[in-house]
Amino acid sequence: MVGLMPFPLMANELVEARLAPSPTTGNAVSHSPATTSTVSRSMIAKAVIDGNATQTGDFQIDRETRLGNLIGFHRHYTETGDPDDQIGWTGNLSACDPGTISADFHDRVLRRINYFRGQAGLPANIQFTDAKNQASQQTAMVMARQKALSHTPLTDFGNNPCVTQATDDTARISNLALGTFGYASIDRLMLDDGSHNGPVGHRRWFLYPRVIEMGHGSIPFVSNYTSACVVWVVGDFIPSPDPQVVTWPNEGYCPYHLAPNDSASYPRWSFTYPLADFSSAQVSMTLNGESVSITKEPLASHIGDNTLVWRPSGIPSSPPTPGTDSVVDVSVSNIGNAPFASYHYQVILYDPYDLQHDLALNAPAEVSIHGNNIFTFDPADAAEGYAVKVARQNSESWTEGAESLATITDNTSATYGLASTDMASSGNRSFHLLFPTFGEQGFEIERSFIPSETSILRFKRRYRFFYTSSRLKAEISDNDGASWTTIFDKPGNNSSGSSQLWDSNWVNESAVIPETHIGKPIKLRFRIHTNGSYFPWDSSKIANYYGVYLDDITVTDTTTIVGETVSELDADVSTFAFDEQTAGNVLEEGDTYLVQLAPIVGGHQFSFTSPLLVNPTNITIDQKEAWALQHFGQLRDVLTESAEDFDGDGLSNLIERALGSSPVDLEAGEDLLPVGAITEVAETNRLALQFQLPAEPHTDLIYRVEQSDDLISWQTLAIKEGADGWLAANATILVESAPPVEGRQAITVSTPQGEADAALHLRLTVEEIEE
Repeated sequence: MVGLMPFPLMANELVEARLAPSPTTGNAVSHSPATTSTVSRSMIAKAVIDGNATQTGDFQIDRETRLGNLIGFHRHYTETGDPDDQIGWTGNLSACDPGTISADFHDRVLRRINYFRGQAGLPANIQFTDAKNQASQQTAMVMARQKALSHTPLTDFGNNPCVTQATDDTARISNLALGTFGYASIDRLMLDDGSHNGPVGHRRWFLYPRVIEMGHGSIPFVSNYTSACVVWVVGDFIPSPDPQVVTWPNEGYCPYHLAPNDSASYPRWSFTYPLADFSSAQVSMTLNGESVSITKEPLASHIGDNTLVWRPSGIPSSPPTPGTDSVVDVSVSNIGNAPFASYHYQVILYDPYDLQHDLALNAPAEVSIHGNNIFTFDPADAAEGYAVKVARQNSESWTEGAESLATITDNTSATYGLASTDMASSGNRSFHLLFPTFGEQGFEIERSFIPSETSILRFKRRYRFFYTSSRLKAEISDNDGASWTTIFDKPGNNSSGSSQLWDSNWVNESAVIPETHIGKPIKLRFRIHTNGSYFPWDSSKIANYYGVYLDDITVTDTTTIVGETVSELDADVSTFAFDEQTAGNVLEEGDTYLVQLAPIVGGHQFSFTSPLLVNPTNITIDQKEAWALQHFGQLRDVLTESAEDFDGDGLSNLIERALGSSPVDLEAGEDLLPVGAITEVAETNRLALQFQLPAEPHTDLIYRVEQSDDLISWQTLAIKEGADGWLAANATILVESAPPVEGRQAITVSTPQGEADAALHLRLTVEEIEE
């Protein structure tokens, strides 16, 4: 194997989205809207969008409240599914066929652009036009085929047969990205990191107030080439709106990971105001009251509006501590040619996956496999529903070795197989991760398990061509993948490209489970990524020369979670029954169940609560006890006794139970009390008593309708005993039951007496059936 010397590629050469230089010669075209008088005229004239436009609608982002901003993030930013499946690309790079992409994918990209604009306080009303989409798609084809970026491809890519004058023209006025595509590229362009992007030109065009239409083209990863994205941003502007400050990250609430932070090699913040003079401007920042070190970038003009750019040091890439937010105070001073000389604002960085609401899930003190066992919780603000998850514990051990991918979520590129037969520590297969292009590769083990204090992650790995700036990581999550904690992080061992540095044997690796995750249901994933050089693989090369092999993955001393069932609740509830339906199967005495609840806000299902461990017994619970559990959370207590009036509304617990009212709500029974009425029977008016009962009344009760003319002696007119129906005392008594409506049934008992019998009194009595 000696002498195998693949050429490593630098990550920033593949993924950096570059800014075209300012014009220095006669035919060079910059991104400036004032480069020529022709462009200026078109800016003023073009205030109406062309036909056949793609649009997302003018949605608004709330930057002033945390919950409102969180909802906007999940409604407009969060994406689900695989972009490789969503894009629907039809082209052929080797034949210079740019193909088309799906309208849905255009909409997703457009929504991402408009989200950033709305978050920055600008109108979120950008539209794509068909003509600009087609031109951008052709230009993206050029970049993907060339595996490089240029704003002047006719000059720089002379040997590329896909280059035309049209693609050259489009490249000059577009934001370009390589190694990513679609909405992922929008994020990268908004970040504007990398050594070439000091003026943050891509961000400035996305956040330019005069932009009203754009175009988009994307190419997914293609073997022997790469992926690319082109967004037409310059030209066809509307007249200047009223000037406003535009900052990124935005003033107010901002998701923490969208703020340039220490995860980027050049994290750049920016402050924009039209025609402002920033030549003497100064910036100061504090993070949670602590001073932040700042490096100013050189000023650059002819790129949208005038902008001050600086690089802060120490903005964390990790989310704030759960339940807290981070406050960044920014002050810009010595601003010239503006209605203000200084400007102060706050950026509140928060975790959009931390709802900061404790649902406080509560279980009954005693849980039985019989009856309705009611769990209660505190509803979340703006919740659109809830998810209930019930699972069982299992003590069986497990090992993942890629023999079957039934419990694996494959997050690798489709160009190679995750399960490899090239080598294996045991069995016939192992997991294989490599880089067909820049970007992470990985897989998730779809098992939930609860680690103990002695649990250890153990696995075996073998490095092939794996660059020293590439890393293998093992990560765990205790919130169903909303966030991940790294427990194993090892760099590659090869920078020379020599096969002598390959692992000749399998290497045993291990990692301790952090104490903060002990006793919680967790999931596990592996991934490789790079922030620098890496060894690229394509289908013309031998795959087993590249990347990392993994095998025999296990976590010792754990309790595995099996039989997970998730059911949905409506938004307006605060209780649910732990029964066969929520558990997904017949409840078994002796089994240990885990019950969890998650709110759904902004269309996003948040993390499940910490699990309640439930060991149901076989104790038979009668209807009264089930009712007490539902409303009081306990079986027997003086407060639950039939004669007590817990809420003080004048109705005993027995009457509340009989009418289907709530014993803990003072006003719940007002509309359920019996009322006197006049009914017409055979053209004769009769005195009657009307009331409502649950559609399925308790079968351990006796209901009686009685009459009296002296309030001393009472005569039974009709009776309902246990599960039996209503029985009239004689043929002259009429009992009518209306069809149930929303779980309740109206009952009318009419007497033989007419309305002239004013001294007649009617009442409803309830008593419990003695055992």
